[in-house]
Amino acid sequence: GLIAGGYFKEAAEILWSHIVHLDHRGSHPHFAYTVGNDGPDTSNDYAGLPQTVARGCVHLYRKVPANQKSGYIPLLREAFNATASSISYWSARNYIWKDCWESVRDEASLPMWERTGGAQNQIAFDLVCHTGMAIQYLDNLSKILGVPNPHQQTYANLYGLAQSMWDNQIQAFTGKSLDGNSVGVLDISTFLALSAGFATSDQARIIVENHLRNSNEFNTSYPIPTIPKNDPSYKPSALWRGGNMMQWTSMVVEGLSKYGFTNDVRSISTRSQRLNGAEYFHPE
Repeated sequence: GLIAGGYFKEAAEILWSHIVHLDHRGSHPHFAYTVGNDGPDTSNDYAGLPQTVARGCVHLYRKVPANQKSGYIPLLREAFNATASSISYWSARNYIWKDCWESVRDEASLPMWERTGGAQNQIAFDLVCHTGMAIQYLDNLSKILGVPNPHQQTYANLYGLAQSMWDNQIQAFTGKSLDGNSVGVLDISTFLALSAGFATSDQARIIVENHLRNSNEFNTSYPIPTIPKNDPSYKPSALWRGGNMMQWTSMVVEGLSKYGFTNDVRSISTRSQRLNGAEYFHPE
């Protein structure tokens, strides 16, 4: 009874199903679990991705016919509350994965984590960007609902943090160890700086020209691999070692569009149209 009838009802119900299962502490990105003394608690700590929920709700609301929009307001209100909670949660954790099960399960051996002896020992650039994107969608929701955005200052703080994570040596954004040094490992998260609005115009141009369009790195037949081709640990058939994850590609494309890289948006979108129905794909 929450959603009014209409063509978009099924999409709204899918979004609602994620909201009702969000972690009670604000959730983690990537549907991660939290590790407790007895392992992951899959009954109480199921985690959705509020940034994706808020993003989906904003795009859905824009497509819904004007005479049906009022029926979607309750969904948007719940998405707003869940997203605001998630932002508070990750801000309090200082954007460190800490004990998240996803990091332990299939990311622990990735080069960016190995550099600092684990994800719990660095500020992760992807979390910084996910939080920034969440605040942007929270702002969209706040305008629709006519309520203030409680995290505008958080976004300003995040922008400063993101700028401190620019690595002049590799000319890209990357993780930051707890001692303040750059992790110095390049992966797909550097492009999320565009999605979150954290890159200057010069930084955006550099990472697009030097990395995204580089056929030795991210410019594959079916972009965008999670790590560059010239990384020694690159395995294109593996999830986080080079596989093309469409949910990440879509976020990067959205960022490219924000910064005016129209030809790159068209090229990546055209090549990605052949991919559907799986969690990740071979990028070559």
